Amino acid sequence: IYVTHFIEEVTSDFTHALLLTEGTVQCSGHIEDVLTSHHLSRLFNMPIKLYQHHQRFQIVRI
Repeated sequence: IYVTHFIEEVTSDFTHALLLTEGTVQCSGHIEDVLTSHHLSRLFNMPIKLYQHHQRFQIVRI
């Protein structure tokens, strides 16, 4: 188990993810199903684009 508030710390070696908002599970499952622009946009309440570069994830507000 690895806990972080920074998407940049998540690597493609992870197999599962869980997104929380104020202690409530927003989404959980296989990392490729959870870490999506759609789910992260809902989590941050703003349009987000998710990128993967060199086994790391990055998000950009759009």
